[in-house]
Amino acid sequence: MNVLIFGGAGYVGYQLTKLFHEHGDTVTVFDSFSNGDQTARDKMKDLTGVAVYEGDIADTKAVHQAVMAASPDIVYNLAAIHYIPYCIENPDKVFATNYQGLQNIITEVGARSDTRLIFASSASVYGSPNERCTIDTPVTPNDIYGASKLAGEHLITYQLHNYVLMRLFNVYGELDPHPHLIPKVARAAVRNEVLELGTASAHRDFVYVKDVAKAFFVAKDAPAGEIYIIATGETHTVKETVDRIYALAESTGEVRYETAANLRAKDASYLCGDPSKLCELGWRPRAGFDDVLMSAVAAARLAEL
Repeated sequence: MNVLIFGGAGYVGYQLTKLFHEHGDTVTVFDSFSNGDQTARDKMKDLTGVAVYEGDIADTKAVHQAVMAASPDIVYNLAAIHYIPYCIENPDKVFATNYQGLQNIITEVGARSDTRLIFASSASVYGSPNERCTIDTPVTPNDIYGASKLAGEHLITYQLHNYVLMRLFNVYGELDPHPHLIPKVARAAVRNEVLELGTASAHRDFVYVKDVAKAFFVAKDAPAGEIYIIATGETHTVKETVDRIYALAESTGEVRYETAANLRAKDASYLCGDPSKLCELGWRPRAGFDDVLMSAVAAARLAEL
């Protein structure tokens, strides 16, 4: 099978690329290499036989050339601008990548009658639901990232038939290049620094990056036109997560909550997803929470050497 992964060198994308590579499929990766992972290019070189195109999905010509070269049976779009503070400050770039870039991909997939598109959407489409989210939970995004992902879902459903939409909850794990909660906390913990955060009581459904990649992998066999939630169905508060990381790191650092610079006006207080529909495809979240936190602490320590 020929597989083309936009964002295939990214945090989730690299793990998905490895799965298909190990499965024996012909894999092509298209990536901008702009997520901050300085080792991304070297990791791609280690995957013998994987073709790599460096470019921006907002570049219509580059997307067309990659699709023509890959002749894909399945196209994944994991390429997006998603770090919320950056999205708020750069709405034009969010539009160019998450909307126009996606449309470039849809145009190419739509011209190929048998090609499937699998799209990485987000729990952000739900806004602030304050309940366990299902496929039927109303979608009312409250930030520009969530709005761009919901718009992306609409672009796909209006124009394609052979697609699968995957709504990701909070992806976590070791070696996350983005300044998300867990790598930020792990880094501060091993440095014994003063750490300033926003709310302590927010609940998040953390799902391990390799489990997320496996969910995308099994989606290749899902019925067309379906939506799935990638989550564990369990939540941990920010404070619980921070306390656990600091304990695992044996840190003496101080944590301060409710600091003005770290509070978001529209941040959801509770995000939890129901993965039962995804589990019907044979998927299960496998990683233990403490195990992954410990690996994040170990990675943070290694980065300090």
